[in-house]
Amino acid sequence: MSKANPPKRSRVTVWASSILVLPLLVKFLLPLFRFPIPLGYDPGIYRYLFLKYAASFPLFPDLPRWAGEHPPGLFLLAAPFLRMGIPVEWFLGWIWNLFPVFLATVLALSWRRKEGVVVGVLVLLTAFLSQAYYDGFVGMYWKTYAALLFTVFTFTALEKKSWLALLFTFLTLIIHHQTGLLLGLSIGTWWLLSLKGRLHDKRVWMTGGALACIALFSLLFYLPHWIAAVRDPFTSIYNLRGDLAPGGSFPDPVFYLRITAVLLALGAWGFLLSWRKERGSLWQLAVLWTLPFIIFRLVFYRRFFLQCDFFLLPFAAMGIRDLWQRFRAPQLRIVLVVLILVQAGISLRVAWERIPALDMQSYAAIQKASAALPRGDAPVIALDNAAARWLLGELLDRNVGGPGIFDLPGWKEEQWAEFLYGTHEQREVLLRELPQGTLFILTPLFTQYYGEYVTGFLIDPCFTQVQENVMKSVCGK
Repeated sequence: MSKANPPKRSRVTVWASSILVLPLLVKFLLPLFRFPIPLGYDPGIYRYLFLKYAASFPLFPDLPRWAGEHPPGLFLLAAPFLRMGIPVEWFLGWIWNLFPVFLATVLALSWRRKEGVVVGVLVLLTAFLSQAYYDGFVGMYWKTYAALLFTVFTFTALEKKSWLALLFTFLTLIIHHQTGLLLGLSIGTWWLLSLKGRLHDKRVWMTGGALACIALFSLLFYLPHWIAAVRDPFTSIYNLRGDLAPGGSFPDPVFYLRITAVLLALGAWGFLLSWRKERGSLWQLAVLWTLPFIIFRLVFYRRFFLQCDFFLLPFAAMGIRDLWQRFRAPQLRIVLVVLILVQAGISLRVAWERIPALDMQSYAAIQKASAALPRGDAPVIALDNAAARWLLGELLDRNVGGPGIFDLPGWKEEQWAEFLYGTHEQREVLLRELPQGTLFILTPLFTQYYGEYVTGFLIDPCFTQVQENVMKSVCGK
């Protein structure tokens, strides 16, 4: 009997994992079949950066200042595959759709080693329940998810006392500075806690020194765009707080407290259980270090909720296991199952409501306009943000801009208001800052949003109609 038990448990584990991986696959692959374009705002930006890095690999590409804000790691890793002929559309399509499933599976396997098979399997369930995890996918947070993957590898390697942790730390740091900052704070605190009673242990100091050297080495990859990629983001943490801090393009944490209350409560309970068992683990510190950014509303505080939610997933799995074992009465277990099913239903409903940021009419207009633009190097300016992002990915060798994006034309909000709503004279003054022949792209989204308020703009003598949805400036320097 004892010899037959392990294979039986193994089969149960495989079946349970398969049952939970399948809904994850359906949830993240379904948008690929529902919509002809990705869901988020940034596919055009990623297309631009993937192709720029691939074209110059192994050297760094010559990028505009705004593009230097994006750490190079992800694009350097993808560049060899793109050079070998893999279509960039794969990275924006099915590879991206599968990546969150792969990341959740890696997290589950890591916690299977730590807490056993049940928790490992339940991590897949909590990933399925999480709305923040799905919204990160909707926003195409490629850099964040790739950095989270290597953070999981780093934590696992450090727990195994493997020197591979140095490689994974390095990759995290050069892929995403926000997740890299969280990793650095977590490891730094963990290392300081490990000094207790071991001040004279050379191995502890060697580990800390090696990790510090890796952190310094990773900064070399930021040197080409030091101001945009390092100085400005990190100084903004201190300079921009509260109402001054940009929250980032992510729903407010209050939204998730309302939508995923059950999952977050399970995560909090599991965290307390873990805290009783051990204190100061890397996984615990990763959760704790996200809280100051969220509570004090530091720069991009909304995006830190994604990392907070991600690192709470295994603790939520621990919470489910504990409550199931604690609740012996069938009625209480039924209540637990019902709560999880309710959470699943809410998450699925909200996930179904997520649609592409750009409507299909505007997408078709962008594709048509970019394919038929006059030859030359005239700047191309979209009159709405969403279109500007997509145009960038199509026009790699043109200067592309839009309202408040890509540093072109660099106007403030009130100047854009003058440009769209103002008089001919006001527009003429602003157009003097741009070369004559600058092209402006109008999408159905623009005309539907502004409507009759931009009638004067559309008939201004400073513009001539080049083709449908494209106007050329005849004013300018």
